[in-house]
Amino acid sequence: MSSRDLIGYAVLRANFDARRGSYIENFSEFALFALSKCPDSGSEADVAKRIRRDFGLVIPDAVVGKLLRRGVQRRKVLKVSERPPRYAIAPGYNSANLEAKVTQFNREQRELVDALTAYVTKHHETHAELLGANPAESLTSYIERNAGAVLSQVIRGAGIVRRDNSVGADYLIASFIDHIDGTDSRLFGILNRLIEGVVVASMVEVGSYQPHMKLDRLELVLDTPVVLSALGVRGEDAERSIRQALDLAKRLGAKVSIFEHTRTESLGVIEAAANALRGHRRGSSGDVELYFRQQQMSPADAAIKAGCIDKDLGALDIAVRDTPGDYHRYGLDEDALEKSLEAAINYKSDQARLLDAKSLAAIHRMRHGQSSGGFERCKAVLVTDNFNVVKASTPTGEQHDWPLAMSDSDLVNLLWLKTPDIGSEISRRQLVAVAHAGMRPSESMWGRYLEEIERLERLGSVDPQEAEYLRTEPSAQDHLMSETAAGTSRIDAGVVGAIKQALEHRIEQPLRDTIALTGEALTKAEAERAAAVAEASERALAHDSAARRADAVELERDAARTELLGLRGMREAQIARVRRNVRVFVKVLQFLITTILLAPVFLYAVSVAAPTLLPWASAVSAVALLLIAYALQAFNIVPAALVRKCEEPLVRWRIKRLGIEPLSQVPNEDT
Repeated sequence: MSSRDLIGYAVLRANFDARRGSYIENFSEFALFALSKCPDSGSEADVAKRIRRDFGLVIPDAVVGKLLRRGVQRRKVLKVSERPPRYAIAPGYNSANLEAKVTQFNREQRELVDALTAYVTKHHETHAELLGANPAESLTSYIERNAGAVLSQVIRGAGIVRRDNSVGADYLIASFIDHIDGTDSRLFGILNRLIEGVVVASMVEVGSYQPHMKLDRLELVLDTPVVLSALGVRGEDAERSIRQALDLAKRLGAKVSIFEHTRTESLGVIEAAANALRGHRRGSSGDVELYFRQQQMSPADAAIKAGCIDKDLGALDIAVRDTPGDYHRYGLDEDALEKSLEAAINYKSDQARLLDAKSLAAIHRMRHGQSSGGFERCKAVLVTDNFNVVKASTPTGEQHDWPLAMSDSDLVNLLWLKTPDIGSEISRRQLVAVAHAGMRPSESMWGRYLEEIERLERLGSVDPQEAEYLRTEPSAQDHLMSETAAGTSRIDAGVVGAIKQALEHRIEQPLRDTIALTGEALTKAEAERAAAVAEASERALAHDSAARRADAVELERDAARTELLGLRGMREAQIARVRRNVRVFVKVLQFLITTILLAPVFLYAVSVAAPTLLPWASAVSAVALLLIAYALQAFNIVPAALVRKCEEPLVRWRIKRLGIEPLSQVPNEDT
């Protein structure tokens, strides 16, 4: 195998159209392309070989001949000769469309393989060699073995050969699928289209499957593990995958049911898990118990789940039917069937083998000993997750065009083929469910692990409590897969010890994380405290400096105040002196004015007393008296008032003349 296989599946998925008359028509483009590459002409074998070489698809020569004959009818192919039949491509054929698809898908798949390699190198470096020298080949092998490439074998009733999902590179690829499911929807979409391409490729040899036929004549009878998945007690991915498939089957007209003994067995599994949660263990832990523990369900929660089984089945529209009678009527050799099951499956108990045989025999009776037609007309089929049950489900000599049992994954594939647009989510969930199953150890590996724990418990290397924890802790499966290098190592005391150490580390890790976080918080708090102390010191120094500056400013202010007071006192003294001098001047002036004003009075008095002495005095004094009287009356002033009016202007003039600043402009004490 090579990356060409992936290219062929991708192109086939892109070409797929469920509405075509036959699935074979989806391969027409491959036949035309291969024929166009043949020199001159080509036979059916030449075209088939070319398809296998260029696309990795194995198409039987007879199917290729049918495709070429249809091409002749549509005038796309020319028939060159009859015997042996040889064909040539008709003029005007253009392969550009297919070549463009090949280029695109080659780029996408190279990106997918590169991402797979990078993921394994980063997360599973110690196991990277399991991918081999050609990761694309490992990926192709995984897809073909887990995506329905055996579907045609199931339909034809041929033997089934499937490797354990947990062996070799499958574990790494399953981990990669789980990774990109939540982180890279584009890569996951590329992978899912490849899966769907494989499913279409598996139908090339099947002529009995009818894509357009309803399923109203079909009854799907669920086996116990499938019932538990539908009830949601084996994990969310398994639940979503099978529920979506059952919903689509019912939309297509199929009936869904279980046998009464299957209901009883399913109830017993849930009750056993509930008892194990209480500490009453019987046998090894199973998927249901591990799921309950993973969900941290209490024994009471598990008991409630067991008590609601009929209600939950009713909500899912799954009928419970009695096991058909007529044990001997249809001639099935049930002893031979039991031997076939025992040879195919390593049962841990006879009861499990008897129940499987009982279910297959009941399907045989529901078919009245035979089935005519394919999947749609087989009347009833047992849906199981155990491929070995499917392998042993076709009794020798029986007339069945469809086996008594089929896998749940093959059921999903057939339903998707009928409704590819509606069923796209189903194929996606099926891919995730298969990947998660591949990340868990196989039953045989888990059994060897439990046996080693029991041996170590008997030797006293592990105490009962540790042994119970090693059995029931859900993450023990992940550690087992990692420690055993995906199934390539034997399970011994060293492996169990490593798992025990890993689980102890897992338990202690939250405490370590808490201690680490506490230490980080203390370190951060100490750093913050030191920073706060340093900041406080800086603030204290700044405060002291500010206080010293304030004291200096206060001293400067006091000195300035003293100086201002002295300046103010000096100015006041100067102004007071000026005011005294002006006042003296004004008094002298007042005296002179008074003297001048009294002179006429004196002269008048002299002229009266001695008229002959100063004959002109009386006239002058009379005129002066009249003028003085007129002046006093006109200006309404007296000499003293006149002097007082002149005093203040004189003071201001003198102060200005002397250059003395007025008191109103001298700063006061507050300033």
